[in-house]
Amino acid sequence: MTDTTQIIPGIARFSDGVVTFGTYDTGGDVSLLVSVGGRAEHSIITGPPGSGKTVLLQSLLAGATEAGIEAHLVDPYRGDLWGIVERLRSLATREPTDQALRLYLVDDLTGLDGAMVDALVEVASFATDVNVALIVANSV
Repeated sequence: MTDTTQIIPGIARFSDGVVTFGTYDTGGDVSLLVSVGGRAEHSIITGPPGSGKTVLLQSLLAGATEAGIEAHLVDPYRGDLWGIVERLRSLATREPTDQALRLYLVDDLTGLDGAMVDALVEVASFATDVNVALIVANSV
């Protein structure tokens, strides 16, 4: 017998700035805050390899699409992250508007060079100003 609580994954459901993406085996929803007062919030999801981080990101992508929320799954090893950094820098230079929430789901930063990590931190510092939430999954 184990004392570890397990999460039963499900398709993500978005409502009022909160995304629910599963239930605990002991009962209750598993949720993540993505927006507060119309302002995006960032999250980091960590766990050992094989623990379901990528599956969670895929669920978030499917749920966001179903809810009509713009979402992008980013593979930093295919060069996608540099493009995202430049796109968000461009957005940040525009006049502030009432922009809809956008999600960028980044899968696994393990082994990225320092310049890429610095660029991601820079983007995170202003992404909320253009209502972009970065959700990063990373192995520990």
